[in-house]
Amino acid sequence: MPPAVGHRGRDALAPFFIMKTLLPQPGVARVHVEPELNLDALTRGRRFPAVPIDLDGASVDAYLEVTGERHPLYGADNRRWVPPLYPTQVRFIKHSLGGRWPSGTIQVDQQLAAYRPLHQGEILTLDTVVSDTEIQADRRRFELMSTLRDEEHRIVSIQRSTALYLDPATTAERRSRPSAPPPSPDSGASRLSDRYSLERLRAFGRVAGANDPIHIDPGFAAHSPQGGNIVQGRLVLALISRLMVERFGVRWIEAGGLEVRFRRPVRVDDLVTAWLDGSPDTSNRYRLGCHDSCGQLVFSGLAQAGSPGPGASGLSTTQR
Repeated sequence: MPPAVGHRGRDALAPFFIMKTLLPQPGVARVHVEPELNLDALTRGRRFPAVPIDLDGASVDAYLEVTGERHPLYGADNRRWVPPLYPTQVRFIKHSLGGRWPSGTIQVDQQLAAYRPLHQGEILTLDTVVSDTEIQADRRRFELMSTLRDEEHRIVSIQRSTALYLDPATTAERRSRPSAPPPSPDSGASRLSDRYSLERLRAFGRVAGANDPIHIDPGFAAHSPQGGNIVQGRLVLALISRLMVERFGVRWIEAGGLEVRFRRPVRVDDLVTAWLDGSPDTSNRYRLGCHDSCGQLVFSGLAQAGSPGPGASGLSTTQR
């Protein structure tokens, strides 16, 4: 089934956040800074070595705590399942790539197709390939496909993410472009709100390897184009996983799909509300979205439980 959002349209790429990983300012604990990726080496078809992904209980518990994803289905009384979004943490992708995106990079799309549940204690492998690139005068777009496999090399899940490097001179001009009217949830939609303190951003940074100063260092962020700290995108995205497990329970954990386009960042301590439509479309997909306290769209997309959709066909055929 063709994806309805997160497509590769060239004019629809709205900036999400700019990552500038530098040494933090005085008063902020030093964090590990990975080497910067060489964008010229990220050619289409390049494959990176597979890296181990350990679903150890302590790390999973820390993730559940900081994201708010604690649910009885992830507890010791059940099968010690792991949230489907757990492998999308940036620390795993950094490990696979061997470095971090350079300053001026924005994250745009995130897509996931999960084919079976994850269990605490498993050791899986993640391999990544540059599946597509686009280079123009003022920008470079990179699409990464990462495949999670079990000990018998069977596919567990596939994720696709799009990163966009913008020339700094064009960033302000792109940010000023008008955006399309945000989607509205249907009358039966489920909603969930949350607020993210600076301490929570730092905690998530420690858990997920998302320690960029734009997230955790007020001194650095105050002099950035954003003018202050912004929340890690995958921390906000966990709201959708929480809604999905509340709505669908085991069906979401056993197999599911998610496709999201990020539109704008979330500010520290701002109240955001995510929603999931009450009724599916003709392909059994549920529209989703998230708005900040001003009603501005943070992200939008589609989700599905019980199968790897919504865009699994576009993922699996290139990786199997």
